[in-house]
Amino acid sequence: MKKITRTLIATGMCACLLAGCGGTGGAPESGQEPSGDGASASSQGEGTESGEDVSQENASQTEGQYPDYLNMDSYRPIVKEGEDITLRLAVKRDVIGNSDIEESWFVQFIEQELNINLEIEELTEENMEERKNLMLASDDLPDMMLSIGITNSEIVQYGVEGGMFLPMSDYFSEELTPYILQTLNEYEEAKTAYTTIDGKMYTLPVINAVRPGRPDTIGAERVFIDTRYLKAIGMEEAPKTLDGFVDMCRAFKELDPADLGVDEFYPILSTATLEDYLMTAFGWTGGAVDSVWDEAEQAIVVPCLQEKYGEYIKLMNTLYTEGLLHPDYYTMDETEERALMAERKCGVQADYAPYLSLETGWEDFIAASPLTSQWCSTPVSVKLPVYEDSYILISADTEYPELCMRLLDYIYTPEGSVYAEKGPAEGSPDTLGIVGGFVLTQDQSDVEYKEVLSGEYESTYAYACNKLRISSRINTNRNYGELHAREMLGVEDPQPRELNLADPDDHYCYQIYTAQNQYLVDPLPTPYMTGEQSIRYTDLRTVINDYAKAETAKFVVGQRPIEELDQFFEELKGMNSEEYLALCQEIYANYTR
Repeated sequence: MKKITRTLIATGMCACLLAGCGGTGGAPESGQEPSGDGASASSQGEGTESGEDVSQENASQTEGQYPDYLNMDSYRPIVKEGEDITLRLAVKRDVIGNSDIEESWFVQFIEQELNINLEIEELTEENMEERKNLMLASDDLPDMMLSIGITNSEIVQYGVEGGMFLPMSDYFSEELTPYILQTLNEYEEAKTAYTTIDGKMYTLPVINAVRPGRPDTIGAERVFIDTRYLKAIGMEEAPKTLDGFVDMCRAFKELDPADLGVDEFYPILSTATLEDYLMTAFGWTGGAVDSVWDEAEQAIVVPCLQEKYGEYIKLMNTLYTEGLLHPDYYTMDETEERALMAERKCGVQADYAPYLSLETGWEDFIAASPLTSQWCSTPVSVKLPVYEDSYILISADTEYPELCMRLLDYIYTPEGSVYAEKGPAEGSPDTLGIVGGFVLTQDQSDVEYKEVLSGEYESTYAYACNKLRISSRINTNRNYGELHAREMLGVEDPQPRELNLADPDDHYCYQIYTAQNQYLVDPLPTPYMTGEQSIRYTDLRTVINDYAKAETAKFVVGQRPIEELDQFFEELKGMNSEEYLALCQEIYANYTR
């Protein structure tokens, strides 16, 4: 699997971004508490270069320098008995979270077992933006903010430049945050993605569960081919080249619908993923108007500003004019497309998964492999990142920065990763008499809640949002969570179950995994830009995006002649596209594959 080596978030910064982000060793093994002197944290694993930098930077921060109220011997409790400390939180609840957040199990667990009082302000979808802006404008922030929609640009504006957010990496140490260090050292790409233009980290990632066919090994470009159609044209496997893909679709068009049990069909139907899939054949690992890595050019480019984008337009025009795409390709909505897919009226289904439209027959679909072409000889697909935003921030003015960091570190522990997401296991004293706890499903493939199995709650998601969590966007290591939850239930082999190909979700994951795994590359992360960069980037992108999208559609459906492609590129130049490209390349100046 290919990876992007990212050494700088924005131009003008020193190459050693991560001087505040690592540790000299791994964290304790699952279930092991770090000792006060950090011995258990440093005794596991080997150090890294960035870790050595961090250790040196934080060498002066010894146990004696941590606040007296803080228990450095374990996490149970974090605040010593007899101390009375309250953290103020601003939290956006999940949309279906309609219960009192103060009554959620994890809130009460933090208060009772970790000995931290919480004063929580709930934000809703309707008032979040207004309330967030008011807090930022008044410089009156709570101690911690969870899921309130702070963007990367706002982190730079209010954190790096405004000094309102705590630089968390200044508090990384083997004594205080061993599990955070372990996680960031294990997932270097996440560490780099969340390091800002000043070389510090102001928020932390959620690490998704890891197993074959899950987020770390699945590409974003999903296209599936109906094997019934392949057999009908005498093909046994998906094409490997762009020309082969087009020829396959042409052969589909020549089939007699009656032979396939339908009254009509279209070679290709697409809800969202077709164009991204075809663009990889040109080397582009991203959208037409965004900063992307060009696998053929080995450089940061904006696809719609390249000469070969004209060849991409010609390709789409060919697919449309030859009737290989549905005539309403640009106007049909997702529901209409999937209704046709459900009737098996296409040979190529460009969608996130076949089972989204098919109740039966989804097992007939195989995933298409990334394509090569005369413009790119290397197959490439962009993997979904193993990390995602937690949107957790700490006020720079908090009286309790070490406490906030210790609490976040607990949530990265094996136990904390389970508890923040899933709550406690059935029979554990940690249920606190509030929840029934989770149990193994009958096939032992996953965990479920007693309240869901009994029908008290209609879904696991609804139960978790209303009874367990503070927020779904809390910074956990979900790999820990998946494994340790099963350990808590006494599973001898706690490894997540193997993929079950009789399960439609697992089937499509496996198909994508086998078709794309060896061609996957890391996506470019959303950059942290200065305020000036962000404003100009947004202004230029908006104009270029609107125009390029509209004119591309005109070329494809024949409303504008292909002969005007040169004029199209000149029109983009008149929209300051060269400045936009230069800005994109500046932002990613030191990124390399």
